[in-house]
Amino acid sequence: MAGVPGLVAKDGAEGTFAAALPEGSAVAVKVLDGGMRPLPVVVADALRVLGAAVPDDVGRRAVLGGGEPVGEIRPVRG
Repeated sequence: MAGVPGLVAKDGAEGTFAAALPEGSAVAVKVLDGGMRPLPVVVADALRVLGAAVPDDVGRRAVLGGGEPVGEIRPVRG
């Protein structure tokens, strides 16, 4: 998330992450199973929803099988 100007962020144990933007918007995420793998994808999408200028490559995560891409992790808004 270094590409987001003014972002203050902290990850924690058991799949938790919090981030705040300079104008006061903030997001907190908890992955129920404690996994860390989806956090960059979810947080990048949440920051985009808040209007942050998140570079397109931030939050993209390929899923590898045998060292080759076999899928990707994508946010789903509900």
